[in-house]
Amino acid sequence: MKTVFANRASNVLYDFLMSNHTDGLFLLPANVCPCVPETFDKANQRYEFIDIDETHAMDAKLCFDRVNQGDCSGVLFVHAYGHTFNNADFYAQLRQLQNDIIIIDDKCLLVPSFTDHNENSDLTLYSTGYAKFIELGFGGCGIISKDRKYSPSLPDSEYLQIDEQQYKDKVIQGIPQVSAHKQRINAIYDNHLRSLHEVTMWNNYSDWRYMISVPKEKREAVLKSIFDHGYFAGTNYPSQAMNFKQQACYVAEREALSVINLFNDFRANEAFALGVCKAIKEVLS
Repeated sequence: MKTVFANRASNVLYDFLMSNHTDGLFLLPANVCPCVPETFDKANQRYEFIDIDETHAMDAKLCFDRVNQGDCSGVLFVHAYGHTFNNADFYAQLRQLQNDIIIIDDKCLLVPSFTDHNENSDLTLYSTGYAKFIELGFGGCGIISKDRKYSPSLPDSEYLQIDEQQYKDKVIQGIPQVSAHKQRINAIYDNHLRSLHEVTMWNNYSDWRYMISVPKEKREAVLKSIFDHGYFAGTNYPSQAMNFKQQACYVAEREALSVINLFNDFRANEAFALGVCKAIKEVLS
């Protein structure tokens, strides 16, 4: 096992795909960040999408069914919205189905780590770029199993190189401060939104941002109210399966219509969170 660094996590992913290129295809979750399929396209690595389930992550049964059909060489699992899924059984079952399958564990929205790596994963990805848990504006790392190759494609590019020790120090020093800030902001959202019957809270998804769902017919009104009050919030990506492959993934398409993520990073202080809650309450009972 070795840990590699680059200016972006997508650089690590690209170099890994190029170093372990296959003729088979990878399976990606439909709600993945578009930079992931873009990286696969750049690496000329085939892929298709798997729909998500009620956890907003790749549907494991659909994934197993597709692997059993053959022609699959890898799976990329995304920890959707920063949720720490325990994938020990999922990855072990993939290995049982196909021992040489490449498993990429995308933890780019989780608290970054330089050691946390599932024994059945071939690549674990972390990021500290824009809007990540630790936001340095640059940087990513990958933990790679000893059985996989890795060669940087641009080893002499200053843009892609970072001082590894300085980078690790910044990340490690930032985690306690960021975690404490998020807990304070999340507590405000908890206290003011949990009683609203039209808001569904996402337990265990509140580290990266504070995740909620609202009735799809009211989401635009909720967002408008937030922005009209001078605040902001986010939505999730539409199904990339349709964008990249014209492939229908109905759960991902449906869930994309109701999700709202509320900011809890350094852009949001206590007054911000209270204002967002007030704006939401004006629309929802």
